[in-house]
Amino acid sequence: MNDFINMQLMQENDEDDENIKKIFAINLKNCKERGECPTCNNFLYHNIYITDKDLILFENEIFLVILEKYPRRSGHTILIIKEHHEDISEMPKSIIGNLYDISAKIINALKTVLKAKKVYFVTMCDGGRNHLHFQFIPRFEDENHGSSVFVSPRMSVKKDRTIIAQLKNIINN
Repeated sequence: MNDFINMQLMQENDEDDENIKKIFAINLKNCKERGECPTCNNFLYHNIYITDKDLILFENEIFLVILEKYPRRSGHTILIIKEHHEDISEMPKSIIGNLYDISAKIINALKTVLKAKKVYFVTMCDGGRNHLHFQFIPRFEDENHGSSVFVSPRMSVKKDRTIIAQLKNIINN
């Protein structure tokens, strides 16, 4: 393997991104200090995570699927269960079945549209008040693989409307 990184949906961070990250860190810290779940708080007030409507790939009453604004790999996607659960063992079986269905669609879309060789499907909710969510991190043919992907530097998402529309089409059908 080499240090190749697929850049289809990634670009370098700029000064605006760094400012957004600083504001996010402050809002997140304040929310956690109040003992609130940042994700639930954000669903109510839209004041913590910067949700760019252009990056939403799928949304219904159960899930929100969105391209990560600061991805570790091209196509890094987040699936959030809207109802608060801190661990998958707390989820009702009805949601788990739907989780499998939408996850398969996300993986298929990332493999088909971005030509990912593999898609890592992970959750790393830990510490404090957490909201269960899942990350889909594509790995491409010539990229390094393994757990190093989970700690690779974050960049900024590149809004390629054609690619995003193709992802949405597969996930929503």
